[in-house]
Amino acid sequence: MKKILLSAMVVAALASCSKRGAENPADPGNEIKATASALDVTSKAPIIENFPSGAAIARVIASESAASNGDYTKEYQSERGGYMNFTDKSPKGFVNENGDTPNGKTYTGGIESVYLSALYPHTGWGDQVTTAPVHQIDGKTDIMATDEIQTAKTKTGELKFQHLLTQLQIKARANDDAAIAAWGNITGITLKRAAGAALANQVNVEFGNSMKSLCSGSVESLPFFNQNDQSNFSYSLTTDEMATQSTVATCLAPAVDATSGDEFQLSVTTEQGSTETLDISLKQKNGDEFSGNTQNYAFTIELTFYATEIVATASINPWTDAGSTQVDVGKN
Repeated sequence: MKKILLSAMVVAALASCSKRGAENPADPGNEIKATASALDVTSKAPIIENFPSGAAIARVIASESAASNGDYTKEYQSERGGYMNFTDKSPKGFVNENGDTPNGKTYTGGIESVYLSALYPHTGWGDQVTTAPVHQIDGKTDIMATDEIQTAKTKTGELKFQHLLTQLQIKARANDDAAIAAWGNITGITLKRAAGAALANQVNVEFGNSMKSLCSGSVESLPFFNQNDQSNFSYSLTTDEMATQSTVATCLAPAVDATSGDEFQLSVTTEQGSTETLDISLKQKNGDEFSGNTQNYAFTIELTFYATEIVATASINPWTDAGSTQVDVGKN
C-alpha cells in the first residue's frame, strides 16, 4: 500500500538517525528526549506515504529502573507513561496524546538517567500498558516495539522500532483473456490460517533490553487491503507480465514459525462468484523453502489466474529480503 506500510513501520516519522541519536546532548534544562528509527524504513514500512494524521506518535514508557529489575512499572513522572511525536530526526521530548502539545519530563530528584521503551501505534495497547501491553491485529496496522534503552542528562538515546508482524504482499495477473472472462475481477482476499492453525489476533510485548513479542489469541480470518489506501480490496486483472505488476494488496499478519510445508492459507473471491482456497508455502530467493520465524519478513505472493485454476507463488521482499512464491489459479 503506498501506505505500505511498516520492514513498518514509519518513513519520515520514524526516520533513521542511528549514530547521531546517541550523540546528541540533552537540553540544558535536562529534559528527557530520544530519537527514533524503524528498521530500514524506506523499504520495510508498510505505511510509507500518505501517513495518517498523528500516526508518528509512539507510546513511550519512562522508568527509573530497568525492566530486568522487576519494577519497570514505576513510571517516571507519569501516571501511565507518555508520548513522543517523531516527526523528524531531531531528539524529541514528551508530548500529549495528540502529539501537538509539549509535556516535557525532566531528570529531577537526583535522577541522572531513565530507561525508555516504546510502542507503536501509540493507542490500543490496553489498560496494562506498562506491565503487559497487548495490541489487536487487524491486517493493516503496523505494530512495533523497541528494546529498552537508557538515556542520561548527557546524551540522548535512540529508540529502534522493530516490526512485530509478517507482511504478506499480493501481485496478480491473468494468463490470457480467457482467464479474465472466466474469473472477472478479484473482489476479495482473506488470510484463513497460519502454520496449520487458526490465526492469532493479538501481539503481546514483554519489555526488556531485548524486547520479546508473542502472537496469541485466535480469529477466523484477516482481510487483505488495497495497497494504495488500505481500503477494502478489489482488483481488475490484466495480462501484463508479473515482472511489471505492482503490489496490489497487503495483509499485516501474525508471525509464525515456518517449517517445511504450507505456512499460510488464502481465500480468493472473484467477480464470477468463485472462491478458491490456496495453500502458500513460503520460498526464499534461491527457491528453497523458508524456515524460522516470519516476524519482520515481507513475502510476495504472485497469483496467476488461468481459465480453470489459480497458481500462487510467494517471495520475501524487504522488510527483510528473502524470496517468492507463485500460485497458479485455474490451470489444468
